[in-house]
Parts: sequence; C-alpha cells; structure tokens
Amino acid sequence: MRAQNALACVSLTRGSRRRGGSGNPGRRAGASAGDSASRPRAGTSTAAPDKTLLAAVRQAIAAAGGSAGKADVVAAAGISDTQCNAAIAALLAAGAVTKTGAGRDTRYQLNGPG
Repeated sequence: MRAQNALACVSLTRGSRRRGGSGNPGRRAGASAGDSASRPRAGTSTAAPDKTLLAAVRQAIAAAGGSAGKADVVAAAGISDTQCNAAIAALLAAGAVTKTGAGRDTRYQLNGPG
C-alpha cells in the first residue's frame, strides 16, 4: 500500500509540472523569448552619442598616435565602456574610424580629419 501511495505522489508531482505551460519554471506564464528582445536593457540608451563625446574619442585616438585600443580610449577620454562602445560604433558607421584586429588585439585608427 505504501508503494502505491508513493507512486501516486510522484505521478501527481510530475503531472503538475507539465501543466505549467512553458516547462521552464523560471519563466513567467505567457512570456515569450522575444519579449525582452524588443525592449532596450535598463540603463542603456538608443540615442546617438553627442558631438562632444565623439570628439573626445577622436582626440583620444589621435593622442595615442592615431591608433588606440578601447582601454586606451576609455582612459584618455575619461568615459565609460558603454559610452566608448556607442561612440566607436557611431564613428565606424560614419567611416571616421577603421577597426583592425579582434578581441584584445582590436585597434581603432582615424581615417582622416574630422
């Protein structure tokens, strides 16, 4: 009799987990994987960097001899990693800076006056 009760408890427990929906106990009911992808993360901005920030990054690269890594730019310009990432992305998109290397070997070179 005890074995039957134990089996009944196990099957009820397993059955109740399946009724939860997604099968992922950490996810809220009704949430889809794409929900968070459509919203920017907290503390991030989708606005383009201002001209002052772009000028500071250009100045930092120029001061390093026209070629600098991200850590060099952050230290010389006195900006955050996030600000540096946004500024570098904008300068790359505008063609003002060229990226070479990958990972820790990434360097940014100025393409011309600006």
